[in-house]
Amino acid sequence: MPKTDWIIAKLAQSMNYLVLVVTTMTKLIDITGKKFGRLTAVCIDNSQRPKGSTRAYWKFKCDCGNVTYASGIDVRKGKIQSCGCLHDELASKRFRKHGHSNTKLYFVWESMKQRCFNPNNKSFSDYGGRGVSICNQWKNSFYAFERWSIQNGYEGGKSIDRIDVDGNYCPSNCRWTDWKTQANNRRKRNSPVTNRLRADNISGVRGVSFDKSKNKWVAKMMYRNRIILDRSFTSYEEAVKERHLAEIRCQKNAI
Repeated sequence: MPKTDWIIAKLAQSMNYLVLVVTTMTKLIDITGKKFGRLTAVCIDNSQRPKGSTRAYWKFKCDCGNVTYASGIDVRKGKIQSCGCLHDELASKRFRKHGHSNTKLYFVWESMKQRCFNPNNKSFSDYGGRGVSICNQWKNSFYAFERWSIQNGYEGGKSIDRIDVDGNYCPSNCRWTDWKTQANNRRKRNSPVTNRLRADNISGVRGVSFDKSKNKWVAKMMYRNRIILDRSFTSYEEAVKERHLAEIRCQKNAI
C-alpha cells in the first residue's frame, strides 16, 4: 500500500473513532429521580469526578440523609449502593457477631439510643422527650460511632458529652470528657438543688469531697432536711456521677 493511502486509512480510522466517541457521549442515560439501592439521583455533577476519568458523575441523595457523588454507571450496575452507610451497618453487624456488643463503647451507643428513642427508658423525658435525637450516621451504625470516638479522644473513664445540652448527638456537638467537665455542662433548670460551692471545696463539684482517712471520694446530698446520699467511691468520676444522678432524682421529685 502506498504511503499516502496508508495515511488516509489511518485518518479514516481516527475519524470513525471520534464519531463513535461523540455518539456515545450524546447517549447519556438520564437517571434523574431514579433510585438505586439507597441512592436517589439528583442531577449530573462532574465537579467531583476524578482527574482523568471520562465517566459521567452524578450527585446522589442517600436514604440516611447524606449527599454523595459517584459514577452513574457504577451505581446503575450496583457497584455502589449507598454513601457508605451500608458498609458501616454491615461492619456493625459483624462487630456484634464477634463480641463487640460486650464492649463499654457499644454499651454507651446502645444507651444513647435508648435515652433518645425508647419512651419506656427512665431517662427518655430528659432526652427524647425534649426532642434530643441522634444523627442518622450514628443511629444506624455502631461502626461509624466507634470510628468517630477513637478519632476524638475516647478512652476509659470518659463519657460522651453534648456541647450544646439542648442539641443532638452528632459529631459536631459531642466530645469525650471526664465527669467533672460533664457535670459543669448540665442543662440549666429551675432546680431545688443549689450549685454554690463551699469555700473549702476542692473537687469543683458540690457535695463531692475527698476523705483522707478512708482514701476515698465521698458523695453526699441532703434534700428537704433528709440525707439521700452518703456513699464512698474509689474514683472521683464515680462520686461525681452519683451526685449528679441524685440531683436528677431530686429534680424529678420537685416537678
